[in-house]
Formats: sequence, structure tokens, C-alpha cells
Amino acid sequence: MKIDKPQYYIKASMADCPRVIMVNGVEIERDDDGYTMDAEFPINQYIRDGMNHFSLNMADDNYLEKRVNEFSKCSVSILVKGTVEEKQVEFVVGDIQYNPNVNVSSESRLIHEFVNGNYVLSNDGYKHSENGQDGYLGEILVLPDPFDEEGVTYSRQFKANLPFDEWEFLKGDVFFQYPMNEENYEELEEQIWPLVIDLWDLFEKKDIAVIREIFAPRSLEYDTAFYKEPGTTLREMMTALDGFYEEEYPLNRKHRDYMQMNVSYSGRLVTIVNAASGSGTIMFYDKDTDMNWFFEATWMRKDGQWILTR
Repeated sequence: MKIDKPQYYIKASMADCPRVIMVNGVEIERDDDGYTMDAEFPINQYIRDGMNHFSLNMADDNYLEKRVNEFSKCSVSILVKGTVEEKQVEFVVGDIQYNPNVNVSSESRLIHEFVNGNYVLSNDGYKHSENGQDGYLGEILVLPDPFDEEGVTYSRQFKANLPFDEWEFLKGDVFFQYPMNEENYEELEEQIWPLVIDLWDLFEKKDIAVIREIFAPRSLEYDTAFYKEPGTTLREMMTALDGFYEEEYPLNRKHRDYMQMNVSYSGRLVTIVNAASGSGTIMFYDKDTDMNWFFEATWMRKDGQWILTR
């Protein structure tokens, strides 16, 4: 069965379970306190046609023990949605179910409905099949967490079927290796902080032509990922920016000490964001609501050059 315009999602169903959820080394959702949540996150912009991996990162048992209870739940699934013969379809095509019971071994905390191997997609659902060509799920690997050496990463391969080329950042340089320490953090930040300043200068000067040029390649990839007409994402961004300028919201140039650098676990993406909120590279301050309207900026590196990519 072929799905037209397939859209992949991470579905997270959580209750009292601190976690980090990732796809291809990119953080999708994080909650160090473990609040209850049931949500879906689109991931087409982070995956390739073919093999990918999704991960659930858990803290060490001492941390978990203080935050979990008998009703805790930690479920991560991969969904695919789209159309088949003009009918809307939705299938679960992979999962990692985690029971945060600190009294059993890490491996014993895993529950999964989908076994390893090849899969076929039909009207009856996503079914395990020795000769299936529509999908694949790998064994759940239990590995040390590269960010938290005391934590554990549960990672699983899955196969996606997408009608577009591999994203450039997935082929970019690996410029960072975990574990992170003060030395390698500061060394990378010295390279990225000037890129943030350059962007702030452009937005403060309202250099629209250059802003469009810089953000156009990234925006086209988003158009492709979500099956939009080329130019849609950039047009939406520029419309929002025009609104900020009309409202005369000032650019919020925070001191470096109040910004935070985040590096993907894959070592291929880096951003600097507002440390207080965990989001926003380019921020416009609205004093009436005491909040920032913002754009994100994430860089990859290819052939030694930093490129805005997400």
C-alpha cells in the first residue's frame, strides 16, 4: 500500500515521567519534571526516506525515583498519516513503551507492541511480515545517554517512506562530540555567537532582502516536508515579521549570559536560544503582554561553512 503525502509524527503519551524524546539525534520534546502530556509532533523535517532512529532518553535511577510513581507512564510511538485512494489513513509504525520502575533492570522496563523485523502496510494495518517491504523496525538498543552519563538511551530504527530527497543537515559535518564539557562548549559557542549577532543586526536594520535570502533555503525545505507550495513558509515568516515592525516591537538582544547554546545529540545541528524559555533566537519584545515573539535559527556545517538550516 502506498500512502500519498505521508506525514510522520512522534506521539508522546506521558504521565509523571521525566524524559527526552529524539529523532535522528534531534531533540523533539523534553521535560525534566515529567509532567503529564499526550501530544503529536510532526517530524518530516527531521527524517529521511529510508532508515531513521527515534530515541527515549531517561535519567539515572536516583533522579527518577524522586519523580515517578506507580501510575507513571512513558510511551513513544511513530505515526504515519496521509491518504490512500482519497481516504484519510493513520497507522502506528513503531513504538517504545517504558515502565519507569526503578526496582528492575533497564532492559526489563521495556514493553513494545511491535516486534523487530520487516513490515507490510495494508488495509488491515501495519503487520509484521518476513518479506514485507513497506517498513522495518529494529531491536531496541539500550545505551548510555551521551548527554547524561548516568542516564540511559533507548533507541530504535524505523523505516520511513518519503517522496523527497534527504535533508542537507543529515549529510552535514559532525562538528561536536558528546559528552559536553566547559571546554568544548565554549569553543563551539565562540563560533556560533557571532552568527547570532549577525542575524540580530540584520533584523534590527530591517534588511529585508538579505533576511529573505538567508531564510529562503530553510523555508523551501519546510515547504517540501509539509507539501506546501514553494515560497509558503518564507511568505508566512515575512508576514509575521512585517507585523512585528508595524507594532514597533523592539528586537530583544539579550546578553550572552542569558542565552543558551543547544547542540543536537547527533552533533550536526546547533542553536542559541533564550535560556529562560528554551526557545527563540531572534526575539521581538511585546511590552503589553510581557512576552517575546520569536523566530528560531539552527545551523549545520558543511565543508567548514555554517549554514542556517532549521
